[in-house]
Amino acid sequence: MVAAFFINTGYFLIGCATSSKTGDQYRIEWTTSHCVLILKLTGVVADLYDGSKPLDKLGADQKETAIQKKPTLLQLIGHCYFFGGFLIGPQCSIKRYLTLVEGGFSSKGNGVPDSLLAGLTKLGVGLVYIGNLLLLNFLVPTDYLFTKEFHDLLLPLKCLYVLVWGRFVLTRYISCWHISEGICILTGLTYNGIDKNGKSQWDSSQNIKLYEFETSYTLYNLTKAFNVQTSTWMVKYLMKRLRFLGNKELSKFFTFAYLALWHGLYSGYFNTFFLEFLMIATETYVIDRLKHKKVPPFPKGKLNGVWLWFLFRVIYCQFFWSYALISFELLQFQNYWEVYSSMYFIGHLCHPLVILITYLIFKRPPRKSENGIQKEKEL
Repeated sequence: MVAAFFINTGYFLIGCATSSKTGDQYRIEWTTSHCVLILKLTGVVADLYDGSKPLDKLGADQKETAIQKKPTLLQLIGHCYFFGGFLIGPQCSIKRYLTLVEGGFSSKGNGVPDSLLAGLTKLGVGLVYIGNLLLLNFLVPTDYLFTKEFHDLLLPLKCLYVLVWGRFVLTRYISCWHISEGICILTGLTYNGIDKNGKSQWDSSQNIKLYEFETSYTLYNLTKAFNVQTSTWMVKYLMKRLRFLGNKELSKFFTFAYLALWHGLYSGYFNTFFLEFLMIATETYVIDRLKHKKVPPFPKGKLNGVWLWFLFRVIYCQFFWSYALISFELLQFQNYWEVYSSMYFIGHLCHPLVILITYLIFKRPPRKSENGIQKEKEL
C-alpha cells in the first residue's frame, strides 16, 4: 500500500515536472484527470489490503469498501475510466463500481427509473451555476487583480472584490461537479438506500453539499461541504493511517501537505492548503478556548441581531476561503505574492494574531481568592 502511494504519486509528479503545468500558465492536460486516477488506483490497493485482514480488525468505513478478491484487468480499467467520474470525480470505491456493473443498483420495477429526476435535477443546478459563472467572469475577471485600479483600492474594497471573485472560482467546480454527479446518478452508481419516507437516496457520491456550503458559518463546516469525496478519501486512506504519528494535528498537517502535492508542483497549491490548515487550526483553537465561556445571548425578539451575526460569520468564512484561493488560482509565486502584498497579507497575519490574542486573554495568570488561596480563573 505504501508502494502504491509512492508509485502513483511519483508518476504523476514526474508528469507535472515535465509538462506545461510547471510553465507560466495552467493548462488542462493528462495530469489533470490523472489526479483522479491516483486516488482510484491507490484506493484499490488499500481496499485489497484491508480485505486481507480479519473483519474485527477493520473500522466501519473499511468494511464498506474492503475486497477479498483481486479485480480482473477489465474490471480495473472499467473502474478507473468510468465515464461518470474519470475526469473530475466524484470518487467511488471499486467495490461500489463492481456492485453497479453486477446489477446491484438496478431498478426492480418497470417504467422510468427513480434516478432520472434526481439526475436531471443535478444537471439543472449545474447549468444554473454555469450561467452564474459566465456572469461572474464578466463582472470579476481575474486579470483585474493585477491592475493599478485594484492596487489603488482601499483594503475593504479589495476584500470585497476578492470575496466576489472567489465565488467565481468556486462556481466552476460547483457546476462541473453537479453535472458529473448527475451522470453518476443516472447510471445508479450513487444509490444509497431508502430514506424514512420510502424515497430512494442518490447521495453516496455527493461531491458538494450545496446548502451547507452556501450557508456555512465556520471554516471547518465549509471545508466539509466542499469536494466531499476527495476529503473523505484523504481521511480514510491517509489521515487515519497516520495514527502511528501519535498526534492528530500532525496527521492533519501531512494530509493537507499531500493534498497540495496531489494537485501539482505549483507553490500556490501549497500556500492555499497551508492557509486552510492555519485557518481551521485557528478556528478550532478559539472555539476550544471559548467552549466554557457563555456568549451573551441576544435579547428576546431581536432576531435582526441574530441574523446579522449569522451573516457576518458567513461572509467571514467566504472571504477567507476566497483569500486562500488566490494562490490556488494564480499558482505562480510572483503572481499571488503581488496580490497578497497589495492586501497586506491580511489572511496570513490575522490568524496567528487571533491565536495570540485569544491566548493572552483566556490564559491569564492565577489570581488570589478571598482566603488567599490562588486558583486559576475559570473560562
